[in-house]
Amino acid sequence: MRSTTTYTRKLTELEQTLQKSLNPVTPNPKFVDELNQRLYTNPNTIGKEKPLTTAYLLMSFGLFIGVFIFWLIRKIVRATRQGNEPQD
Repeated sequence: MRSTTTYTRKLTELEQTLQKSLNPVTPNPKFVDELNQRLYTNPNTIGKEKPLTTAYLLMSFGLFIGVFIFWLIRKIVRATRQGNEPQD
């Protein structure tokens, strides 16, 4: 019983010491609101990331241009070869 009383007394002293030495901090409301929003909203609905549709559109456009240039060069090479062949 005596050890419980000693433990409680030491714990109370520790709490008092901490209350005297530590000052409470008031958080920035803007930070708290942003944190709350990030924690409680679906990450897919937050608009801070670039949408994937833009990336897909750019990749598709680049692929289309690449295929078009390849086709155009191939057509020019074929036309040049046919022009150099002797005619009967």
